[in-house]
Amino acid sequence: MTDYEKSHHAWIRSKLNNKHFDFLSKCPLIIEKNINNKLISFQHFHLKDNINSNYPFRSLLLLKDNKLELELLKTKYDYMFFGHEH
Repeated sequence: MTDYEKSHHAWIRSKLNNKHFDFLSKCPLIIEKNINNKLISFQHFHLKDNINSNYPFRSLLLLKDNKLELELLKTKYDYMFFGHEH
């Protein structure tokens, strides 16, 4: 995680209360569906292989460096949907 991502993460965390943390802890990081023999993934952003880490998302530098498309070609999914990208 870059220094910018760390500071952004800390800023967001400072705005949340226990009600937010409780809600977020119940949300899945990924939803997978098989529809018409196509594997589809719904994610907040592209996840690391180890989704149990403190920050389970791949670096936002993938967007800045135009490498996200290449990363997505390596996945098992036919389609991937992200909640947002920066």
